[in-house]
Amino acid sequence: MHLLVIVSPKCLKKGGHFVEIGKKNIIFNTPLNLKSLMNNISFCSAHIDLLDVDKLSSLMNESFELLTTGKITPIPVTLVPIKKYLSAFFNMASGNNVGKICLIMDDNYEPSCKPINLVKENKSYLITGAFGGVGLRVAEWLQLRGAKNIVLTTSGNAEKRNNNPIVKGLRSKGVNATICQCDISDINAVRKLFQETKPQISGIFHLANKFASGLIKRTSLEQFHNASNPKARGALNLHLVSKIYPLDMFVLFSSVLDFLGNKGQAAYGAANSFLGSLVELRRSQGLCGSCLSLPAMKGSSYLAQFKQERQANQYKELITMLDSNDLPELLDDVIHYSMPPSVLILDEVAKMNIETDEVAP
Repeated sequence: MHLLVIVSPKCLKKGGHFVEIGKKNIIFNTPLNLKSLMNNISFCSAHIDLLDVDKLSSLMNESFELLTTGKITPIPVTLVPIKKYLSAFFNMASGNNVGKICLIMDDNYEPSCKPINLVKENKSYLITGAFGGVGLRVAEWLQLRGAKNIVLTTSGNAEKRNNNPIVKGLRSKGVNATICQCDISDINAVRKLFQETKPQISGIFHLANKFASGLIKRTSLEQFHNASNPKARGALNLHLVSKIYPLDMFVLFSSVLDFLGNKGQAAYGAANSFLGSLVELRRSQGLCGSCLSLPAMKGSSYLAQFKQERQANQYKELITMLDSNDLPELLDDVIHYSMPPSVLILDEVAKMNIETDEVAP
């Protein structure tokens, strides 16, 4: 649509008129090629719905008169059986259709409303870094979709995590929620985790992360690795170990700051960037994989846990925060539909302020 607005005025002769009757380009403030107006071209927008009542009534009467006398004809209508709705939608999305597309439903038509089975009861699902805030939301989503075996990893004390109210809630609903202390950046620990988990792991959700601030010029190589290993090395280990297992899903959680940058978070940004590349590699090898680049999430407790309230206030000035309650629908779309390798979940980017201090991941 953007290209049409740029090219169409070039098709006009000198003194021609371009009348925009749509709203999309105007609402999204699409740039206009002003150079094309050099030939005394005029560009105007016309929106009948914004006219006053009397003028609108007059135009409607004139239009009906033209229709009844046959001077103008209705726009073409293409009738498509409801069973071929997908082809109809693809035709609409292509922008090549002229007129209206109408879906016809037979009297004896019975719609198929089969439930979407995203997970399997007889398989296990692994969530790394499960207690960072978002991980337990993923666990709740898995339970709602029918998972009966969920493995939650933590780098801290596994026993203390058993008292978590969400973990207790999962178990009360019949879920075998196993908590394991595991260093995901250690490939031998990951290999042992896969070998010991029964039933077999069928899905991976990687959220392991380590938050560490520091300018790159003041960060040693060891500090860089310590900060990036849980996310980047952990993802690579999961990829290498799981290649021999038939996975249904392999989801890595990244950050929008992979795209926007973050002062004082070089290791964190590099680790996030690696995740997207890893998923592209998996896709090229015929393996499943998705990378979600999330903004900070309201209701996840992550910001408070890592004492990032001040940065969060600045973060709100840059990016609209995502409500953690929206995560289930988001995961449904990513897992069920063929999404791009990396999905940027960005509702709105506000006016950027390059002088802003470090912000929350």
